[in-house]
Amino acid sequence: MKTFKCGQCGGELEERMIDYPISQNGEVIILENVPVNICRSCGEIWFSSEALSVIDKAASYTEKPKRTKPIFVWSYEEFAVAV
Repeated sequence: MKTFKCGQCGGELEERMIDYPISQNGEVIILENVPVNICRSCGEIWFSSEALSVIDKAASYTEKPKRTKPIFVWSYEEFAVAV
């Protein structure tokens, strides 16, 4: 298996799956299990061209997802006061 290096810091990239939020008409859609490479040193996230293509399609897709999940929201100001 080939090891890829981070274009930012030269660190080793690790394959992972993430949940990617997409803002669409004032709503947040979560695209689950998006394959990415994350740098173990600096945390930079690298997407393949295939993953970016799917994200772009999801961002303009008009049909609503079949599942929903609650999303908890802090404004910056609320959180800054709370901590």
